Amino acid sequence: MVRSTIPLATLTIGLALAGPADALTVTRSYFSHGTANCQAALPVYDGNIRKRPKAVANEGTSSAFVTCDFDSISNAGTGFSQINIFFINRSGVAKTVNCAFVNGIYNITHSPSLVKSVVLPTTSTNPTALGVSAGADNAGANFSAPAVSCELPAGVEIGAVSGNYPEFVGS
Repeated sequence: MVRSTIPLATLTIGLALAGPADALTVTRSYFSHGTANCQAALPVYDGNIRKRPKAVANEGTSSAFVTCDFDSISNAGTGFSQINIFFINRSGVAKTVNCAFVNGIYNITHSPSLVKSVVLPTTSTNPTALGVSAGADNAGANFSAPAVSCELPAGVEIGAVSGNYPEFVGS
């Protein structure tokens, strides 16, 4: 019986020429209640802000500033490609929320704030998102250790924060 070595040789050469398989990156989502990531920006605003299990709410009669932070650890160093803050208006009157998104840690990377606004409809149970994306707002570069400061009108709450980030999962 004669055995052919051609199929083994063909397989060996084919594997050698094939090169590495394409790397696979997936988009992961970070999602959290506002209470985990947001707090009153100054003690003077603490009297207006109430942290409940499902939201950080301005229950006062005037606007209060709230700061929300996103851990750079959460995204394994790749940066966030999208950041969103979700607002609910319980006041019965349309409200405008103004926010300034900051990219990076001040002492390491200083970049300008991305200022955005959103008009919230009257009393609603459906959240309205305000966000930034790497493609539309940051010349395609992901956000590393982002944070956001928002002027929260009376009767408005932050129900959730979220971020999308790429993660290499192998080939």
